[in-house]
Amino acid sequence: MWLADSNPSSRDYWVGHFGYLAFSHWAHSFN
Repeated sequence: MWLADSNPSSRDYWVGHFGYLAFSHWAHSFN
């Protein structure tokens, strides 16, 4: 990802974003 290479903070943002989506998906599956 060029965003991650050019801006580490962007990488952290995307990691957190996808982490949130994964958790949300797990929460819905659990319920």
